[in-house]
Amino acid sequence: MATSVYKRCYVSWDSVPVMLSLSEASVLLRMPEDTVRKHLESGVLPGIKIGRQWRLEKTKLQSMFKGGV
Repeated sequence: MATSVYKRCYVSWDSVPVMLSLSEASVLLRMPEDTVRKHLESGVLPGIKIGRQWRLEKTKLQSMFKGGV
């Protein structure tokens, strides 16, 4: 039986930084980094590219998930 790469973690939004890196968002969203990157590039996830790095705003992610997903 394969084990999950992602550990189950429960965080409050208060402990999440204002701006998240791609890898931080990957852990929070429990998605592989490549999937998060594809969603950012296609506009599914809100983010901005600074140089060669993606950043995601906590408030925009929160608003996406209000009401449950």
